[in-house]
Amino acid sequence: MSDGSISQAEIDALLSGVEMGAGDSPAAGASFSGGGLSSAQSELLQSFCQANVGSFCPSLESLTGKTVSISPPRVEISSKEEFSRVIPDMLVATVIDFEGEFAGDHLFLMAPE
Repeated sequence: MSDGSISQAEIDALLSGVEMGAGDSPAAGASFSGGGLSSAQSELLQSFCQANVGSFCPSLESLTGKTVSISPPRVEISSKEEFSRVIPDMLVATVIDFEGEFAGDHLFLMAPE
């Protein structure tokens, strides 16, 4: 992933929960219970995404040279198995590692069209 892109094998590994190296494992004490988030946590995550989505359009427009429109974000909690059944075959993926209170690997997926 040295050029910032992620391979299909890396996407598959992320979806299956396989660790791909020291930098890709969750921070100590961080975990995903599989049971999801509380209502308050889900609302907080939704607010965080909504507050930051506005900065994504100008960045993506400068990268692509095209007009970008982003739908309002939504938070859905599902298992990796459920998630892997609903994603399309072709995706553009970005992995961002967070540390601190919101630690973990976060995967942003976009359809290429």
